[in-house]
Amino acid sequence: MRKIILLLLITACVFTNSIAQNVPAGMKYQAVARNSKGEVLQNRNVTLRIDLKGDPSKANVIYYSEEHTVLTNQLGLFDMVIG
Repeated sequence: MRKIILLLLITACVFTNSIAQNVPAGMKYQAVARNSKGEVLQNRNVTLRIDLKGDPSKANVIYYSEEHTVLTNQLGLFDMVIG
């Protein structure tokens, strides 16, 4: 009986460690799209460019960039995964 419990405990520890070390697929992002007047952009395709920059003194250096086209809902809300 003790051997079975010990085996289950070891299996649980190994399984937990293998799951805990997985890297997420990306960063979830959610926002409301608005035009220059602040009006919500409802039910529209919106193209976004995401730029990740580092040190402010190196303002022109972009370390990562990607584009997404998303569809907003009736409230102008959209979500996406960056990365």
